[in-house]
Amino acid sequence: MTTSRKLPDTYNVSTYGDGAEYDYTSLAAWEADTDTDLVAAGAGEVLDVAEGGYDDSAVVAGAVTSSTLFRVIRAAAGAENRCRKDAGARFVSAVRNLLIQWDEAYGGVYDLGLCLGARNDSSWRFLLRLNAAYARAAGCFAYDSVNNGTGQMLGIYPRNTAGISCVANCLAHNVDRGFYVDDVGAGNTAYMYNCTAAGCTYGVHAYRGTVEAKNCAVEGNDTNYYAAAGAAINKTACTDGDGVVFEDQQSGDLHLAEADAAARNQGADLSADPVFAFDDDIDGDTRNPAGWDVGADEFLFRESLADGVFAVDAAHPSVQAPPLKMSFSAAVPSAAFSALAPSVAFSCRE
Repeated sequence: MTTSRKLPDTYNVSTYGDGAEYDYTSLAAWEADTDTDLVAAGAGEVLDVAEGGYDDSAVVAGAVTSSTLFRVIRAAAGAENRCRKDAGARFVSAVRNLLIQWDEAYGGVYDLGLCLGARNDSSWRFLLRLNAAYARAAGCFAYDSVNNGTGQMLGIYPRNTAGISCVANCLAHNVDRGFYVDDVGAGNTAYMYNCTAAGCTYGVHAYRGTVEAKNCAVEGNDTNYYAAAGAAINKTACTDGDGVVFEDQQSGDLHLAEADAAARNQGADLSADPVFAFDDDIDGDTRNPAGWDVGADEFLFRESLADGVFAVDAAHPSVQAPPLKMSFSAAVPSAAFSALAPSVAFSCRE
């Protein structure tokens, strides 16, 4: 698997959460402590955020970084947001104007939920602003952030003025502007790959600059795509109100439903993309090489096993197209599969 959650070649890991067992309870404290010359130190810095909702924010700026040594804020293993509004690692505030802003070259924000709630005033607020070249976001979920006044909530916001910024496998639901691009300097581009926007005022809004959108599912927004004068949104294998069927769009579960035909197997294979190659989805599952899906989620059949019995029947004849994901409520010994035909192969993950 080639992951969209790029990490430094070498790095130190710190932990974040509520309680003395964590290295940090403040994003700003971690940012200050790691605001160093990472290239001279020979190691990047990664912050693992534990499960929970945190009223916290940070501006990441000032470290000396490179393409191989940089900083990352990500959900801890098992705390990835994965399209959940009330679970996973998430930053939620009813009073702040900003959650995370990235002001230094390179770096990444991965698998976090982001929410600023409902307001009624004239202020513009930012959930995740990538304000530097080669900053990345992957697996993040911006949700339930609406200003009922004249102000705006901007969900995932690439705003670099040099180089490129990349957003992959991200989601926006019920946000004024789900994905917003501004101030991309001359000759520079924001890349949005396999993202999903639904139930927003604007799904993808380019105010200035160029957006290269590939495999994006943009459905059920008041305006799906909007490019202001002088801006451009170039779309490859994207949907635009094409009737993508999600598990539960109203609640924000933007996983693809089995009934969908508009996004499943309709995407371009980006595993060898020259700008940002990857082959995973928002859940960390490997995308189907026989046909990528459009949007953040790669559809998998999810079946349960009763008494150790499972059949690949006429309705689900193939585990290759689409892939099949099986979950077990209890440990199943490998011997339980001994009666399966030798042509059936399983790739098992905990």
